[in-house]
Amino acid sequence: MKTVLGTFKDVSEALDAYRKYVESTGLYARIVRRTVLYARVEGQALSPGSVIYEVYGYDEECRLNRYIPGMTHDGLRMLASAYMNTRKLRAALDLMSEHPSAPEVVHSIIDDIAKDKKRILERAEAIVENHPVYKWCKMVSAGRGSLGAQMALMFLGFIDPHEADTGGKAKAFWGLTEASKLRSGGRLWETRGLRAWPCSRRRAS
Repeated sequence: MKTVLGTFKDVSEALDAYRKYVESTGLYARIVRRTVLYARVEGQALSPGSVIYEVYGYDEECRLNRYIPGMTHDGLRMLASAYMNTRKLRAALDLMSEHPSAPEVVHSIIDDIAKDKKRILERAEAIVENHPVYKWCKMVSAGRGSLGAQMALMFLGFIDPHEADTGGKAKAFWGLTEASKLRSGGRLWETRGLRAWPCSRRRAS
């Protein structure tokens, strides 16, 4: 069960409310970033397109602690985001390297990023290896190998176990149910923990 701890325009105020709840209770909390679609939100006069931060407090400890002591979902999401950022940077530099006037140093930077990406994934694998989701990902075939640590990190980092606590809810979290408004090739918004993650591969009604 969750309660709304507050809605804030300033992210620092949202962080204060988040920390206060976690430190005083030892329970799980999360911050959801939303884009305002209407002029008023809970009595606040806001311009459409404004960003607000909603803070939720739960009545239980972070569920990841059962398998990864000392790790919270927020912490794992940060690690997953860091991994995704290395992928995005690598893709951008790959495009740059194809330009005739690209400096030679770009290629050495690409090599460095590839090593960083590998190190992040190795450390993430050591963190999540005891979780059932990781064990499942290791068993599922994908191409020449398995889904492995990369997809385990994506699943555990970007799907909040407190919101998606069943298989059906996890599918909805990714936008894969008939109730979803996403379309093929669509993207989830930041309110679901993903900034630009392609997720829908089937047409929803």
